[in-house]
Amino acid sequence: MPRPAELENLNCRIETALRAFRAAWYGGQKPDVDEFCRSRPECGPELRARIENFLFVVRSIDNLSC
Repeated sequence: MPRPAELENLNCRIETALRAFRAAWYGGQKPDVDEFCRSRPECGPELRARIENFLFVVRSIDNLSC
């Protein structure tokens, strides 16, 4: 079982990666989720889940604008 410090470090890396994804998305780059997650294997499936949640919200807001 990971120690609290290890979990905090992992969470920090995931949050940093998620911020990078959001910045790229809002910057117009629309990164490929698979490639983005593959380039950060240390973040595991949690990064993909957070990105998918982000994209769900963004797309839901976009659909409301129509």
